[in-house]
Amino acid sequence: MNGQDDFNWATPPPQPPDSAPGALSRKEWIITMALQAIPCIGFIFSLVWAFSEGNADRKKFARAWLIINICVGVIIGVLVIVFVAFIMGIWL
Repeated sequence: MNGQDDFNWATPPPQPPDSAPGALSRKEWIITMALQAIPCIGFIFSLVWAFSEGNADRKKFARAWLIINICVGVIIGVLVIVFVAFIMGIWL
């Protein structure tokens, strides 16, 4: 016996559950993203979700969203400063 005789080939392999315990549902993800799309309110909600105790998936998503938006904000800020300096003729 090489160990393969114990396997029942007639039964299908077990399927993973539709959602892991504690995972957000589709409705909760839609609400999360809809709230984050509102300009000032989304930033505040992301801060609350990122730094409070709660769902781990939402916490990670909020932290990633904050990092991306802060980076984009810094890039846009630098471009605006360069553009305004160029238009006003005070380019260094």
